[in-house]
Amino acid sequence: MVGNDFDGAYSSLTDAPKIYTQDEIDNITVGLLNEIEKSYRKISKVISISSSRNVNNTDVGNTIACASSATLTIGSGIITQVGDIINLEVHGTTLSIQGAFEW
Repeated sequence: MVGNDFDGAYSSLTDAPKIYTQDEIDNITVGLLNEIEKSYRKISKVISISSSRNVNNTDVGNTIACASSATLTIGSGIITQVGDIINLEVHGTTLSIQGAFEW
């Protein structure tokens, strides 16, 4: 019979899997979530409107569905980078788009 010289310490095992600290797991998770956010397109929410209103920051990346005649006013600072989008749907009504004037 072969003798056993294991001292009982996990670090003494050969080919043992790495044990991660909670901070290491949290950092890995944040990194993965950031990569997913950059790599995958988010599914847009449908925001139904039935009256005129200003476009707001939460509309970016979503779909505005116009259910009755309305005007959307887009102010400055809403679209903050090239490629920001707002999808528009019009269902048998009139949708007007206008920019806000700033003096």
